[in-house]
Amino acid sequence: MARHTSQRAYAFLAILLMTPHLALVQETLLEKLSEQEAENNPEAENALQELLSHPLDANRLSHEDLSHLPFLTRAQIDAFLSQRKTRGGFNNLDEALAALEVAGDTLALCREILFVPPPKINLPPRLVTRWRITRPATIDEAWLGAPYRAYERATLAAGEFSLGMLAERDPGERRLDDHRLFYGRWQRGENDKGWQLLAGNYQIEWAQGLALWGPYATSTSADVHAAGRREGRGLLPYLSGDENAALRGAAFSWRQRSFSLLAFISSHRLDVTLRDSASAENFYVSGYHRTRTEMARRKTLRERLAGAAMKFKWRNRFVLGLMAYRSQYDKNWIRPDFAAGHFDFTGQTNDVLDLFFSWTTSELQTNLEVAKSRAGGMAGSVMMSGEAASLRWTAESHYYARDFHSPHGRGAGSFGDPPQNEFGYSLGLGTRLRRGLTAEFFATKSQELWRTQALPLPGERLTTGARLEWKIRRDLTMHLRWQRTREDEIIDAEFTSTSTASAQPSRIIARDLIAPQFRQSGRWRLDYLASSTLRLTSRLDLAWQPYFQTEPDADPKLALALSEELRWALKTWLIITSRYTLFDVPAGAAIYQYEQDLPGVFTSVALRERGRRAYIYLRYLSALGFELSLKLAVMERERSIFDQIRSISWGAQIDWRLSLDQF
Repeated sequence: MARHTSQRAYAFLAILLMTPHLALVQETLLEKLSEQEAENNPEAENALQELLSHPLDANRLSHEDLSHLPFLTRAQIDAFLSQRKTRGGFNNLDEALAALEVAGDTLALCREILFVPPPKINLPPRLVTRWRITRPATIDEAWLGAPYRAYERATLAAGEFSLGMLAERDPGERRLDDHRLFYGRWQRGENDKGWQLLAGNYQIEWAQGLALWGPYATSTSADVHAAGRREGRGLLPYLSGDENAALRGAAFSWRQRSFSLLAFISSHRLDVTLRDSASAENFYVSGYHRTRTEMARRKTLRERLAGAAMKFKWRNRFVLGLMAYRSQYDKNWIRPDFAAGHFDFTGQTNDVLDLFFSWTTSELQTNLEVAKSRAGGMAGSVMMSGEAASLRWTAESHYYARDFHSPHGRGAGSFGDPPQNEFGYSLGLGTRLRRGLTAEFFATKSQELWRTQALPLPGERLTTGARLEWKIRRDLTMHLRWQRTREDEIIDAEFTSTSTASAQPSRIIARDLIAPQFRQSGRWRLDYLASSTLRLTSRLDLAWQPYFQTEPDADPKLALALSEELRWALKTWLIITSRYTLFDVPAGAAIYQYEQDLPGVFTSVALRERGRRAYIYLRYLSALGFELSLKLAVMERERSIFDQIRSISWGAQIDWRLSLDQF
């Protein structure tokens, strides 16, 4: 590839950007929620792709289940539940969709993720299996195992009983079952009455996720109304790629109309960094065990946990919940000497007490959660959201004290880190300006509240942005997105002098070394919907900031990426997706693009330097419940006229859904 990307190639792509294009019938749920500027998120993978792979029974969906779907308003959810209660259940999918009052693209999407089983007929035993193998674009010589990701999963449902297992190995890991999960469940009843007993790996979605549960899609930049849908669904079996989100043991839940109880016990091992054989410093949340250093952190701390919760609902308007659990560790937690942002927690026992309150009216929902841990630290979050005519809004605020210790909760804007030492808020507003034209505005602000003596207190992080969707015609839609981030960072430091004989490291003595860093990004996308079989999406991504850390005195630089994506449902059983991207991204910056990937895989690629990226994705759908997915991606990056790098990644997956009454 030449030193400068071909101008003719850019001109060709620019012409395509101004040309009407063909598209599939609707955007998938994944595309709607993949706007964040971050790379892979295992919880989004689990919650979103699995939703498309395993449709939901419309006659068993709870209010909490429906509230997680970003394309439904509260008015639609209330109308749906009211009609289902009056009817005693829906006889077919068309009745359920009519009750949801959805149309257009949303109607097509609901047909993919919802189903209604035949009335008064027990479904036959059903086996669902998934096998996947992928190879990453880059490998490391320090890896101890083969450079392939292996994934095997199977679930079996038969009446009131269900079983599931998962085994996964990340690239570079030795064991095929480095990450291993399983469960067995026995449940009776449906909707607002019944019970379930679950053994193995499970997750508890509680309230807003302050004490237990890591809510997905909490990033305001990805979805401005995410906080308004952060409503825990209780006890759920867990088979996901996130190695830190599951408990392992037994749990029992019981519900009777307006009252529910939950009890759970767990004993499992966590990845932590050890100070010595009897002391632990902090959590290791990546889940990778590829090198000797990473292997030294694997399953090094045992946690025994037990707890209970109860929830009371009154007239479907007021919800009051109380939950408490105790964690006991087999090693002593100590404070890291120079770490920033870790728990101010010591000892081997931790208690968490959590109180949750929710009040819902036809136009307003208010959620309040307060928690306290054994060390005395308090944490709280409050969320308010409303709907009126064509206006939807959400406001959320949270505070986590330094000594609040909740390893199984999640921070408001993070995917893998427990909530700690932070204050922040987020605001989201969505409105329909006129028919076919909708706009969303968001702002989110956060600040860590403490550092150790070695580091000064960090500054604030403020992100603001807006999105506009204009359905120009029935077959032509334009999307615009803009985002600005201001983050205060430490750019310099002064140290104490140390003698060569001293064993103590240098320490930072300056406390006012924080300077703002800015980043702005924009996106323009055009979809032309002309048929039910083809789509060609045009996309332009821009990013710029005043300077980069490697060149503090340089003029502002512009990062650019131009993409064309084609989707073609060649037959009802064969779908082809391909994308070609040209990018020019200066050092210190990155442009993130979500890519269509294998079912169950969530990929947001970081484009850096100058080059091009292309991928092709094929999915074969059989009427017998068999699906085959293949993907090949190639990226070429140009660092100089003499230094060009080509990386190739690929993946293959087989899904098979089998009803055992066929035999």
